[in-house]
Amino acid sequence: MYNPIPSLIAALGACTSPDPALRKAGEEALNQSKHARGQVVNLLRVSLEEGCDPAVRQVAAISFKNLVKRDWEAEGEALACMQLLGAAEAHLAGVRERASALPSSAEGKASPLAEEDKAAVRGVMVEGVTRAPHAVRVQLAECVRSLVYSDYPQHWPDLLPQDQARVSGALCVLRFLARKYEFRDEEERAPLEAVVNATFPSLLHIFQMLLAMDSSSPELAELLKLVCKTFWSATYMSIPAVLNQPEQFSGWMSCFHGLMTKPLPLDQLPADPDARKGWQWNKAKKWVMHIASRLFNRYGDPKLCSEKEDVAFAQRFQKECSLTFLQAALAQLAVLAQGGYQSPRVINLLLSYITQALAYSHTWKALKPYVEQMLLHVVFPLLCFDDEDAELWEDDPQEYIRKGYDIMEDIYSTKTAAMNFLHELCKARAKGNLDMLMAHLVGVLNEYQAAHPGAPVALARKMDGALLAIGTLSDVLKDKKPYSGQLEPMLVQHVVPLFESPHGHLRAKACWLAGHYADIEFQDGQGQGPTFAALLQRVMEDILWPILDRYTSSEGQDIFEEVMQLATYLTYFPPTISPRMWTLYPRMLQCVGDWAIDYFEEVLLPLDNFISKGTEVFLTSQTPNYLALTNQTLELVLCGDGYPEDQVVCAPRLMGVILQHCRGRVDQCLGPYLSLALRRLAPGVESQDLGDALMCVLGDALHYDAALALGALQAQGALQQALGALSTTIFASKKSGKMKHYTSPREKKVVTLGLISLIALPDAQLPPEVKPGMPQVTSAILRLLLALKQQQEEHKRRGSEAGSGNESDLEDESEEEEEEEEELSDEDDEVDDAYLKRLQRMAAKRAGAEDEDDDDDDDDDEYYSEDEVEETLHGIQHADPPRFAALVGGLEANVQAAVQGMMQYAAQLKEEQLQAAAAAANGHAVPPA
Repeated sequence: MYNPIPSLIAALGACTSPDPALRKAGEEALNQSKHARGQVVNLLRVSLEEGCDPAVRQVAAISFKNLVKRDWEAEGEALACMQLLGAAEAHLAGVRERASALPSSAEGKASPLAEEDKAAVRGVMVEGVTRAPHAVRVQLAECVRSLVYSDYPQHWPDLLPQDQARVSGALCVLRFLARKYEFRDEEERAPLEAVVNATFPSLLHIFQMLLAMDSSSPELAELLKLVCKTFWSATYMSIPAVLNQPEQFSGWMSCFHGLMTKPLPLDQLPADPDARKGWQWNKAKKWVMHIASRLFNRYGDPKLCSEKEDVAFAQRFQKECSLTFLQAALAQLAVLAQGGYQSPRVINLLLSYITQALAYSHTWKALKPYVEQMLLHVVFPLLCFDDEDAELWEDDPQEYIRKGYDIMEDIYSTKTAAMNFLHELCKARAKGNLDMLMAHLVGVLNEYQAAHPGAPVALARKMDGALLAIGTLSDVLKDKKPYSGQLEPMLVQHVVPLFESPHGHLRAKACWLAGHYADIEFQDGQGQGPTFAALLQRVMEDILWPILDRYTSSEGQDIFEEVMQLATYLTYFPPTISPRMWTLYPRMLQCVGDWAIDYFEEVLLPLDNFISKGTEVFLTSQTPNYLALTNQTLELVLCGDGYPEDQVVCAPRLMGVILQHCRGRVDQCLGPYLSLALRRLAPGVESQDLGDALMCVLGDALHYDAALALGALQAQGALQQALGALSTTIFASKKSGKMKHYTSPREKKVVTLGLISLIALPDAQLPPEVKPGMPQVTSAILRLLLALKQQQEEHKRRGSEAGSGNESDLEDESEEEEEEEEELSDEDDEVDDAYLKRLQRMAAKRAGAEDEDDDDDDDDDEYYSEDEVEETLHGIQHADPPRFAALVGGLEANVQAAVQGMMQYAAQLKEEQLQAAAAAANGHAVPPA
């Protein structure tokens, strides 16, 4: 009888020959016979034949694997499904079902492999994986996965072996079986539930047997890892019923604890750091810590569980395991304090476990005695700059910065895990711990200050860790006395000098830390005062330019917000903007147009700085033409489809920046800007913020040149429509009586200034259709001023209560005002009348008609808009009394009285300022009025 095995071995051997002709002949022979009856079985037999050449066995295993992956299932949708599963590691449970619904040109075409051959393969597959050498087992394990997904349970009901002696093969099969159902819903997981309940007792016995073995071989670690991964997949969605059996629960948890505390065979530790990532013992430790962290996270508190079975498991876990696992985690971390080794991923998971332990009183009590030693000898050293950091900083400092903002890096980073523990400890368990930690950090700061600039490398690395810790705790320190009052001296004494450090990583960390504390209240101004300006001016543009240059592009998508913050600082604080920085301007616009529309708000800040500080360059440059490029971006955003309204709102704000800072020099832009704004308003907008911002373009245009703006609106046939819409938004009210639109002080001021410019126009320049509505313009101005003053007073009251400070905060308070409006409606209706009376009273007081003791501590600079109104109305009153009478005569009596009071008050303030200036020039002091 013909035996095909010798010729098959010959062909396989030829495939390993160094002779290209022989290799080609062997490959052709295999290809011609790949679908022959018995070929797939024979390939498997050769791969398992112990007397055969190892190289031939490996080629046979590879050929078998390729044949199974390509031809085991029917072509078309089933094959496409397996390819998807292989590419995605079966990560999405529904891939097979979705793939089966796809049309296929080969739909219904049967597998070229005979069913009896496939049955023969299934019969020996598990045993084959068990006794194959590692090089062959790797290939066959992939085949097991393919067969599990394809054939179980319909075509392979006897998959699970009854003979548990075939340990390795059984584990491999169970792993792929559990993986198949890992992400399925409860109904689809029914086959797995039955298998788990049937096999987990035996699997536990195998686990116990493996842990009891007196061996440290990589093969043992591989088997332990397989057990853990099987448990992980089988319990991913829910706890199977078998684990609520007391002996099973105790057995599994004891095994996990045993693997957690099992010493690493460090004599086998690979010397190459990259090779250590694949070391089997590191992987086994990683997976057991994965399981411990997930169990603690899900079942650490029974009150957080809803299912009855989960509650029972959580109660047992809380009582029997949470403290035991915590002690094991602490013991593993203690190894680091003694100079021992743990893999970075394991360290990350160990810290994750003890961070979770801070949340529960029983685990916190157990953890508390070890906190100080762990902070000083484990957590803080992890924060410090190390050899790996130094190598990356030396090779690619930009990549070092980028990694600090990479979310995926954060997931696995030991530094991030240490930062999370530090922050959670000092926030949730601050008593005693925050003071102890800060004393240590201050000691490092002082030690470095004493040694600077000749500080040794080791001390510079400790200083880096101290800065990282202080930045991590920024939100805690800002709110915690006495630290909140010591932040400015800390920045000035310890951080500012680092901008000239010879250690580049310290310069970078100082920049990062300064950003975290940029919003604190400095003695000479909050955040943007001279102290902070001096602090940032110590950063040389030259240091940061490579980052800005590289990442102001699609390459910077992950850190674009931070890059724009750097650009904002470097265009705001220096006295002039360098030509090199100007090269970023068109690139920022290109980013917005291509992909960064979601970052338009961040891009707007440096654009504003460029235009306001470098107006001449902005307007006169022709190569590139910055104004033309800006206008192209404005048109793209306002006329394009699909842009989110919360980012489109930045386009009209950018128009306002140009009109405000380039008055009299961009007349050609006024009409197009108004046209773009009205065209965007025409179909309606869902966002009130966008609608108000577009109407503010009209306010900016009127303030830029009222006559030119009116003429442009007339030419577009939109004059009455635009002014009517503006009036409607100004007089629209909430139920409380407050203004519905223009919720920020900036918007109120922009519209007010535009209307003041409108009433300042002589009658001869007013279109006929506008003249009848001029008294209403006066009333609109007054309403805006009243609303602005009320908002400032509310902000001042809130600021005195919360210790807060600047006007920009008001923009964030509109939502809070909306929440309060129902309760404050009656009171709010009375505020306007109170303010009208108060204007009259202040004017009378200034004239000496009221008692000097009537307390009023309002800042004079808050009335700048009223000064302009007074000047405008006063000029009209003297130059054209009939027109003045027409402007105010139609107003209600109390509004007329308020206008008169405002004019008197503003005139008195101006007189006092003139007297003070004259006295100062003569060297005399003027007593207060």
